Amino acid sequence: MRRLRRWLAALLVAGVAVYFLAFWPMRDPHPQPAAVHGALAIRDALIYTSPDAPPLEHATLVARDGRITAVGTDATIPPGALVLRCDHCVVTAGFWNVHVHFTQPKWDFSVW
Repeated sequence: MRRLRRWLAALLVAGVAVYFLAFWPMRDPHPQPAAVHGALAIRDALIYTSPDAPPLEHATLVARDGRITAVGTDATIPPGALVLRCDHCVVTAGFWNVHVHFTQPKWDFSVW
């Protein structure tokens, strides 16, 4: 009985050691996001500013240092900004709710 307990204790210590030596370094501790510097302009996009508002067609979004500074069809692009031409692209707000339930009758494909 004593031998079994020693063997189980050694097995437990070995398992914990393997976990901390092999698997612990592979975890993802969610690194801090890198700071963004400079200006970015996204041109000619279809931009949804709100779920309740109609989208802006051929609009421009300007961001400086990671924060949106201007949105609209007449937004001014600052000199030196990285300009991304975005024909046929869609830009939505970061807080957009994409959670849906397909419970309406139009999603009931059993009638086919």
